[in-house]
Amino acid sequence: MRDHPRLRFTFWLGMGLAAVGLVWIFTPPRDADTSYVPWVQRPGYGRRGPQLLIDEAHANTHTAQGAYAPLAKLYARDGYRVSRGRQRLFRDLLEPCQVLVIANPAARFDAEEVGALRNWVAEGGGLLLVAGSPAARPLAALFGAEVGETTEPAGIDRSAPSHPVWTGREKYDHPVQHLFLFAGLSLRGTAPAVELARSRAIAIESGGGRVVVLTDADAFAARRVNGERLGINTTGADNAQFALNVAHWLSRLI
Repeated sequence: MRDHPRLRFTFWLGMGLAAVGLVWIFTPPRDADTSYVPWVQRPGYGRRGPQLLIDEAHANTHTAQGAYAPLAKLYARDGYRVSRGRQRLFRDLLEPCQVLVIANPAARFDAEEVGALRNWVAEGGGLLLVAGSPAARPLAALFGAEVGETTEPAGIDRSAPSHPVWTGREKYDHPVQHLFLFAGLSLRGTAPAVELARSRAIAIESGGGRVVVLTDADAFAARRVNGERLGINTTGADNAQFALNVAHWLSRLI
């Protein structure tokens, strides 16, 4: 077959766009706080802690090598065995995991993946779902969480419900008192869901497993905006402790 110039152009254009997409997915945002170093005073686990998988197979906005690199380091320092999920969700992939993080997927999950995820949670898995993207909403609905159309403003949340995600480990953690939230979509859950943060985060017991749904992905990132640190690096806020407590609750340490 003769090599046609137009076909060559189309092929290399597609390759170039794919490369740009991969760079966007796995590169921290421009305002990322690259100076932030996560620190854990009393790690929850030793060297062989629970396996924590961060989904990267669905064009997620926040990945372990991108905007969630600081979060991945925070969890690793707490003793979790953090890995990147670069394959579709299926039973054999999920089975060894105790915690799964899915943050703002752009690609939808097919029926087989949804079934595998539902069964994994029902059998005891712990899911952290950031449902700020349209593709995440069906997953949130799967566990009784509804993402609204209204946007909640940014600010400090001091609601402090009596839930382990706020209180942490009694002997080792200081209770979460101030949680910085970026502007994000509203969220509500059906009973027995517990609201964790001002219509933006809820905790759900689902079958034998646990689910935390939130709509603000950057609350667990580390950004620097106009010289101010915002996220798990926020001065005077407890976002890092909140992120640890979420993982601890999902893996049943608390």
